[in-house]
Amino acid sequence: MLPIAKQAASEMLRRNRITLTKEGLVTNVQEACYEDLMEVNSQLGLGPGALLDDIQCIYSQTAETSSSSVTSSPSRAASVEEVPEETARVEQEIVEVLLQDLPMPEFYSSDGTGEVPQGGIVIPDPVEAFLQENGGTRVKGTVTASESEKIRVFYPIVNNARREECIFDEGSQVCSASEAAAQALGIAWDPDLTIGLQSSNRTTARTLGLARNVPINCGNEVVAYVQLHVVRDAAYKLLLGRPFLSVMSAQSNNHPDGKHTITLTDPNNLNRIVVPSFPRGEIPEQYREELRTSFQALRI
Repeated sequence: MLPIAKQAASEMLRRNRITLTKEGLVTNVQEACYEDLMEVNSQLGLGPGALLDDIQCIYSQTAETSSSSVTSSPSRAASVEEVPEETARVEQEIVEVLLQDLPMPEFYSSDGTGEVPQGGIVIPDPVEAFLQENGGTRVKGTVTASESEKIRVFYPIVNNARREECIFDEGSQVCSASEAAAQALGIAWDPDLTIGLQSSNRTTARTLGLARNVPINCGNEVVAYVQLHVVRDAAYKLLLGRPFLSVMSAQSNNHPDGKHTITLTDPNNLNRIVVPSFPRGEIPEQYREELRTSFQALRI
């Protein structure tokens, strides 16, 4: 595929003009091309007749290219058996899509057939959701955690195990967890779905995998089941990015006394809770004893 064609295909995928099946086949190509031509002609002030002229020009150029590629020397058509396997196999083109261009998938309520209880709010992962709908694509790019020195954290109950320090990060396209925190909280992950993750010091490494449907209990029956990308040697425990903050309608509240709270709303039962946030690294007094307790002791 020519570079200009790859660029056009990536742009159409980003704008959801075309889709890729799990087999890597592109759909809606003609419709997408017609829509693009109509938009360009409209911006140029051209009438409907210009669209037909454009289509005839494209077809004529395609026909000329096809005819010039046919050699005049006589040759016998090769059968399928005569073509080497390496030659007969057509390499699938991989379309790269930037991570920051991925749409935020909508949450859904569990029907209770899987590990999530009925009515539980499931927040899909943008990377996995996009790959499921667009086979033959590769997500390219990185996710950067906040670099602010005033990072705020809160302490929900994670994976029904214990409270854990979680960072709010509106700048992150995904939610993630350190390998150490995942192991301590008994979180399992799928090693087959990995992405490039960039830390605040600009170093980049592949994630270890994706942990699915991890319950984040914020209190007052406000619970979300999130997808966490597991990161080796991360400088944080858990990081809750835009997928969580958007679904939970997170509102940041600064108070005159210098304190800070986050208001979260369960989109299913509309329960709300105001949770205090704290400077990163300062464990609140009320949570210190609980956080010192081992995961194994909590599970007995």
